Amino acid sequence: MADAQLFAEALRVLRHARNQMERLPSTTRGKGEEDIRDVLLVALGAAFAGRCTAESLNGAGKTDLLLRIGDRNVLVGECKNWPGAKEFREENISQLLGYLTRYDRFAVIPLFIRAARPEEIVSKAAKELAEHPLCVAAAVSDHDGRQYNFVMRSLSATPWDVEVALIPFAIS
Repeated sequence: MADAQLFAEALRVLRHARNQMERLPSTTRGKGEEDIRDVLLVALGAAFAGRCTAESLNGAGKTDLLLRIGDRNVLVGECKNWPGAKEFREENISQLLGYLTRYDRFAVIPLFIRAARPEEIVSKAAKELAEHPLCVAAAVSDHDGRQYNFVMRSLSATPWDVEVALIPFAIS
């Protein structure tokens, strides 16, 4: 499969894992970011024959999720608990972009939201990505507003475009 197809399949797996976690709140209740990340790692590992790793060195640090097929990264992911709009904009987005290397074209932010009204936070997160100075294009949400797609410019002196998906998780 082409990298774009593999990325789309990985996003599908993440959305289904998210849906199951939301239906079974005991899987996330009282769990931290790394514990929830491990559930996503299991889902991606099962779908991609163990090719997904966590806390993997890539670019300027250790990314939470790295799906490598052959010698290509088809998904670089950084899981986040919603920290507030300012921190999300100033730290989290740049952190993810810093983990990308020259040939990485696909990234995801699984955003864990613990709020009575997650829609407001999802709207803020999507707005922060869309208004980020490195955002080239922001598409409307798809999958019933449960995934938002963006094209971001890399941090490199010779930048390239990266598809970034925001997948919000409304968890307890």
